[in-house]
Amino acid sequence: LKVQAQAHAASVGRSTRMGELYEVLGALRFSALEACPDELKGSSIKLRSKEGDALEVVAEAACISASVRRSALRDGVDTEVQLPLKKVTLMKVVEYLKHHKDHAAGEIVTPLPSDDLTECGATRWDAKFVDVDKVALFDLNLAATVLDIAGLFFLTSAKAALLFKDKSSDKLRKDFNLLNDLPRSEEEALGRELKASGKAHQEDATAEIAALAVTLQASALAAEKHGVSEAARAE
Repeated sequence: LKVQAQAHAASVGRSTRMGELYEVLGALRFSALEACPDELKGSSIKLRSKEGDALEVVAEAACISASVRRSALRDGVDTEVQLPLKKVTLMKVVEYLKHHKDHAAGEIVTPLPSDDLTECGATRWDAKFVDVDKVALFDLNLAATVLDIAGLFFLTSAKAALLFKDKSSDKLRKDFNLLNDLPRSEEEALGRELKASGKAHQEDATAEIAALAVTLQASALAAEKHGVSEAARAE
């Protein structure tokens, strides 16, 4: 799943018969929407963090993660699911899974019409859930990718989009401590090319390029912290 680099985009969610197809800055992501299989209902699944701590989650909640659902169906619920996520992040994800076992996620409208996620369609609970610092936000975005949780990925991506909204390239680099190794002339030329291609989503194309660079950096740092390789994220 190639999702990290496009996380800040004005995004589109489209329903299909078998799942959700998300378009994020021109990149598509599909995630199956399936109810918890009958053979798993009523059981519990253990999710083990990188540090070795096991968190027990009822199957109806755990199966919101397509990755966990596939693992439980393949290996059985008695087999623990080993995850490359630190305990603090996994605990936060489990909180999300438990809540959404009984509460549907809101439908976020894109392009985002407001700086307030609730005015974009997110529930108040979800908006509060991602009201975290930038590091924790990209940890959750990484976890959503690893666990294949479409709703959490889309939610964290929308929150990231608000962090980048209406900020210049210089402001974005300052906020995220990103060094610019491109000469100003080359950056401006890339911005003009992006606008000419018709793929720019905002007037200041250089800010859009900077936002992509920031997303790449933040995603890479999150993956490095959790020890998640590029190959593992792409599975």
